[in-house]
Amino acid sequence: MVLALATSVEVARARLLLHPVVVMALGLVFALSSGLPGVLLDGSFLQHQWATLPLGPIELKLGTTIIFDVGVYLVVVGGVLAFMFRLYEQESE
Repeated sequence: MVLALATSVEVARARLLLHPVVVMALGLVFALSSGLPGVLLDGSFLQHQWATLPLGPIELKLGTTIIFDVGVYLVVVGGVLAFMFRLYEQESE
């Protein structure tokens, strides 16, 4: 977004790996898929599940909550980028 302010929307879009709408779609897939383990194991959608991964002397606790959070983050970032790019395009016309 800062690059769009400094140069142009076209330059900023060229630097992105994925279109903002694709980022939003990936976020929705992440957020929705985080609820599937709960349906399969507990019968309740978005009932988060936890697993413990032993790594030598420590144990790493992993949960589906982080997948949901990453999904929401991607939806918000993609939405803000899409909105700002559209706003800057209209401003430059």
